[in-house]
Amino acid sequence: MHYYIIDTETTGLIAGFNEIFQISIIRETDKNQISRNIKIQFMDRVHADALRITGKTKQDLLIGDSKESVTKEIDDFLNADGSNPEGRVFVAHNAPFDQRHCHALWASVNKTFPANYWLDTKEISRIWQK
Repeated sequence: MHYYIIDTETTGLIAGFNEIFQISIIRETDKNQISRNIKIQFMDRVHADALRITGKTKQDLLIGDSKESVTKEIDDFLNADGSNPEGRVFVAHNAPFDQRHCHALWASVNKTFPANYWLDTKEISRIWQK
């Protein structure tokens, strides 16, 4: 199994409606990282709380690459492990959130997110606190 740590920043909570504007992934095996800004398409869907939480402005959300180019770059980064979606585990704090948004982003460019397994550190921390 290949493990990846992921974090995303979004314009709101609703996957498929709100957009990822920043994504960062670290490959555990070699500690290589890819971080990209994605230029958003729907400024009218930006939630004020998302800007407040991330410290970004609406102008910041216009700086970045297209979602097509970013998903291709990330696919290439992941494929460098020689594996497939069955051989990858993504680790995130509140993984269901990142998972929904990643799947929506890849679907918006007619692709499938290239990992099948997710590990949620938020849920793990709840279990350990009991």
